[in-house]
Amino acid sequence: MAAKDHLVDVTLTPGGFSDWAHEVSDLADDALQRGGTVTITDPTNERLLTVNVVDDSSPAGNWPDRIRLLFNGAEVTWFNEYGEYRAAPAKNNTVGWRLFVALTPTGYSNRNNTVPVLQVASDRTNRTPLFEVYGDGKVMAAGEVTAPNIGVPIRAVLDHDEQPDNPQPGDIYLVRPEPEA
Repeated sequence: MAAKDHLVDVTLTPGGFSDWAHEVSDLADDALQRGGTVTITDPTNERLLTVNVVDDSSPAGNWPDRIRLLFNGAEVTWFNEYGEYRAAPAKNNTVGWRLFVALTPTGYSNRNNTVPVLQVASDRTNRTPLFEVYGDGKVMAAGEVTAPNIGVPIRAVLDHDEQPDNPQPGDIYLVRPEPEA
């Protein structure tokens, strides 16, 4: 059985889950016969998968992880009971999560470094940047940045003509240079 035979026009409804179990089993068997790879193509360029986790007000501690990728039986990438992304290194000498600046060396050299590679934003509507990492290594933080090797926290990033509010002895401020005329 081919994977495509099982993934065409399949709709899962609560009543149909038990009827679909053989589809999953056959798909897994087919994947093993083909070297452990399942490829799903979508020529229509439409949404491929939606998982809607409904809060039934039961204790979430009893809910299962929704999607799991395992290495030797241990979770390395998963979406938890709420559908939130989680990851951990598979081994003590591997990187658990890596974000590439570009797909190719040429893409890296041509990267627009005014656009962040990683961004933490306030919410989906306003998208106010709170933390950003750029392809050239620059990091921007909207709030206080602390680290044990700094000694005292950096209190603010100021424009060249700004003065800090209520400065205290030992405070550190980063000041942007005056723009060139």
